[in-house]
Amino acid sequence: MKTIRQPSIAGSFDSPAGASATAAVGAVGRNVLVVLVDDLASHQVQAYGRRPNQASTPTLTRLAEAGVKFTRAYGFASSTPSRAALLTGRYPTRSGLGNALEADVDDVMLPLAEVTIPEMLQSSPFAYHSAFLGKWHLTGFGYPGARFAPNDQGFDQWAGTLENLGTHLVPGPATDYFRWEKITNGRIAIETTYATTATTNDALAQTAQLPEPWFVVAGYHAPHTPLHEPPAGLHQQDLTGITCGSTSDPDAGTCYNAMLEAFDTELGRLLDTMDPQLLARTTVMVVGATGTPEHGTFPPYDPDRSKGTLFDGGVQIPFIVTGPLVTTPGSETGALVSVVDVFATVAAIAEVDLGTLSAWDGSPLSTDSVSFAAQLVAPGSPATPPRDQYVYSELFHDNGAPPYRIRKRMVRNEGYKLIRGEGPDQFYRYDPGRLDEGADQVAVAPPMRALAADNVELTGIADDLERTVVYEGP
Repeated sequence: MKTIRQPSIAGSFDSPAGASATAAVGAVGRNVLVVLVDDLASHQVQAYGRRPNQASTPTLTRLAEAGVKFTRAYGFASSTPSRAALLTGRYPTRSGLGNALEADVDDVMLPLAEVTIPEMLQSSPFAYHSAFLGKWHLTGFGYPGARFAPNDQGFDQWAGTLENLGTHLVPGPATDYFRWEKITNGRIAIETTYATTATTNDALAQTAQLPEPWFVVAGYHAPHTPLHEPPAGLHQQDLTGITCGSTSDPDAGTCYNAMLEAFDTELGRLLDTMDPQLLARTTVMVVGATGTPEHGTFPPYDPDRSKGTLFDGGVQIPFIVTGPLVTTPGSETGALVSVVDVFATVAAIAEVDLGTLSAWDGSPLSTDSVSFAAQLVAPGSPATPPRDQYVYSELFHDNGAPPYRIRKRMVRNEGYKLIRGEGPDQFYRYDPGRLDEGADQVAVAPPMRALAADNVELTGIADDLERTVVYEGP
């Protein structure tokens, strides 16, 4: 059973036992670096080529050219459930985290009973070390020992924030990207390094000093609010005469693009500064935490189908993977994949047999995760069931145990999507060349009759998921 440590103040990274400034070479090719980018749907990324005049993101383009780009990858409608799903390999309902956690209000957290990736890696034949850097967003401030949460969830090292910038544990002025409350292994200090830059700095430090193999998450805040003008040199947007602040301002999208470009620049610095041989033996996964918010959604995309919804603008995410497993650089795959699948894929890289693991109560560990490692070796190869049949997303309020005020679910297969929640089911068809799901086919009687079999199939999957994906928290 996990324990929760007591708070302390100020400090720096702890040195792993036996670690030195130069990490010893361990299991070659088994390092994993997960880069989480917040508030970014795939249609906003140049490498996906889905709209003109996008923000400049050459690092993401370079990664796509060196790796495998997943064109039908899905997360959840806000970042808290996506983060929970990624770290546990389980749908958010099971842990009760279905919407953005308001850390300064909520007293819930990712249950300590959940088995996270760093805890799973303890069963690897290789001695993994781990670090979580940047935005955590899985623990409310009211939870005892909240500042130790990533450590208590299995990470050897952690440095970052419990929540979005703008909140703080210690009373004081409001925080932002330029002055914020940084927690380092439970110790709090005010940080004045630009937050996007700080995450890169911490990732460089940890990937260099952790003994290999390692698992590191770099959870960037950008381009999430608060909107601001990033430091000169990190972006190419013309912000002359623009005051970045309110998301309702007509120029908010330009500020969003500047923040996205700053993220891409800092990601480039991370990859370019890492030792080339170290990078060559590291699987890098760039994963979107959630879709694009309204203020960052540009025509021809619909801001009413953005973050906070189960439409593609809210849940279809960039998902690019590079590293030793990739055999055909610059390839892409239309295989359905979910952020929940990172868990099983890391297990495959680490040679962990998930079938041998136990949950906290001694029962067999149950996950919803399906490894996509085969897609890295042979993009387009048949997916493993059930991911060859569907991908699932959900949204509910409030966090914690049911009942919930709002509950919505989405199931998508090869060509169709079902959204279930308030009111009648909505059924959508993906037509070639269409930007998104199109119109609700239920409201169009003749086509709906023609598509009845497909609707029945997705409805059956949704019914089964409602029965089997249930709350399992305390």
